[in-house]
Amino acid sequence: MKADSPLDWLTFERSDLEFKGDENGQPAWLCPDGDIVWTQCLWRPPDLAIQLNDFAGLLRTFREQAAAQGMGVVEVETLECDGCATIRMIAKLVQEPATGRGRTFLGRLILPRKGLTLLVQVESAEHGVTGIRESLVIGELLQSGALRVKERKEKLDSDADVIPTLGPDSLDGWVVDPSDTAPPHLARNVSDDPKYDTLVPTHPLSRVRARLAGLARSISVAPEFKALPAFDPRRKSWWKAW
Repeated sequence: MKADSPLDWLTFERSDLEFKGDENGQPAWLCPDGDIVWTQCLWRPPDLAIQLNDFAGLLRTFREQAAAQGMGVVEVETLECDGCATIRMIAKLVQEPATGRGRTFLGRLILPRKGLTLLVQVESAEHGVTGIRESLVIGELLQSGALRVKERKEKLDSDADVIPTLGPDSLDGWVVDPSDTAPPHLARNVSDDPKYDTLVPTHPLSRVRARLAGLARSISVAPEFKALPAFDPRRKSWWKAW
């Protein structure tokens, strides 16, 4: 079976999605909330040099790949979709690098086999007033003492009318993992925790998580895909043999 469309290899629940078209073999749908779902099949295994059960290696690899594209990783985990090993990954990027305003979240389900990878992606962007999730969580955690404002090194003029701005660089405890080398505004922070999804269910990160969960539950994979050899990073592909 040599199918070019990802829909020849997998299906999923899309009764609430509006089909937007197929561009270069990537069918796309519009969600009721304005988010985008699209799929793709790649005739190669994912660019991973580690086993799928090596969580630390997966996280390190995806962080490196995200950094090369100006993004940061929110979370990575492995699960099964219709009995197939799957990587679930969420990344984020800044919409306006010059001002630092706005975030877009990209969620992916990656189903790898030897010689073929299926992708299902959800894209959700902030619109209008941005930073609501972060502001609510910062206020709550500053009040509880879980976050602290870093001591300013420079001395402010006592007569100046200055109101310090609270941002990722000014808060102790904001970045979850000290080993994350992404800039503070792209590294996983405390407000990215899933427990805050119920606080702001319409936030793009909350929507991406909810949509990925529904997709993962409803994905049905073709028997021909399941019959392919499992992904094994120890098997070198021809383009990596040179």
